[in-house]
Amino acid sequence: MAYVLIGESFELLNSVFNMSLFFTILTTFVYTLISIWMFIYSYRYLNKPPYMFILLIWIGCDIFVLGIISYACEGVSKLRDCLIKSATDAIINSYHSTKQVRSEFKVFMYVLECWKLEIDVFQMYQLNKRLMIRFISVCTTYLIFLLQISHLM
Repeated sequence: MAYVLIGESFELLNSVFNMSLFFTILTTFVYTLISIWMFIYSYRYLNKPPYMFILLIWIGCDIFVLGIISYACEGVSKLRDCLIKSATDAIINSYHSTKQVRSEFKVFMYVLECWKLEIDVFQMYQLNKRLMIRFISVCTTYLIFLLQISHLM
């Protein structure tokens, strides 16, 4: 019964926050790209250092917000893994509990591994550390692309 409640709570969490997380990440990505373009433009044509410094702070804040979201969602997965390990050590490896309790806990562990206990957005991507790394790599690719286009102008 407990594993059903855990799985259903993660499904409910995903369904409630899908739209909000999707638009948060989408707007962060678009805003970061626009800020990078504005930084390149201001560096090449305006040459105003205070304005460029403010843009760098904005870009850093956008990436920081995404990092916090990714870190929090990664923390949920790590907490789950930590709890599974400590419970496994406490119940399955403890020979003080009865054989029935250990076998029921083993079944619980198998069922818990079947549930996808990760926060994902419309099943397109999962919110974890890899999302942050992918976000930075895509922004770097667009930065290179924008730098090449700005040299053509």
